[in-house]
Amino acid sequence: MMPDDVTFADLRRVLKGLGFAETIVPGLRVVFDHNPSGTQIVVPAYRDDEVVLPRHLAVARRYLDEMGLVTRDAFESLWRKVSA
Repeated sequence: MMPDDVTFADLRRVLKGLGFAETIVPGLRVVFDHNPSGTQIVVPAYRDDEVVLPRHLAVARRYLDEMGLVTRDAFESLWRKVSA
């Protein structure tokens, strides 16, 4: 089950912790690049305290799993660690 209260600050913290670099396209989107794996995750430009839409978390989960960075099962535990 995917968490429903993940803020953009949480998502950023998790992705940066996994080695992603962040590039902001002002007013439009945020691009997270993981150069070692070639993974790129693009999300709309959220405010830090704004809850990320489930579809954007689903995309992040899919890419992390497909590129071997985080399994689907481990994805949920990331949010428990962030909110602790």
